[in-house]
Amino acid sequence: STLQVADFSNRALNESGLVDLAAPGVGIYSSWPMPARYRTLSGTSMATPHVAGVVALLCEKFPDATPAMIGQELIRTAGRLSSPAEDIGAGISLAP
Repeated sequence: STLQVADFSNRALNESGLVDLAAPGVGIYSSWPMPARYRTLSGTSMATPHVAGVVALLCEKFPDATPAMIGQELIRTAGRLSSPAEDIGAGISLAP
């Protein structure tokens, strides 16, 4: 699969004209009510838990950090993408 910003993604841009942070949100294998139990889904509801998990790990690592500091750390530690650099600023969130 290719890395690209999904059509349904928020297109709010930072001062540099880029998205601040990206997270996987297309084709995510997730839980689903019975009887299926699991299903492949796409959307911001699939991307948000990835970032929330990284935020939880950062809060554990830096217990005295403010929300602004955690946000800065998310951007600082994001993995840069070689493609498509024109769409995604800091890159994909990486767990500490």
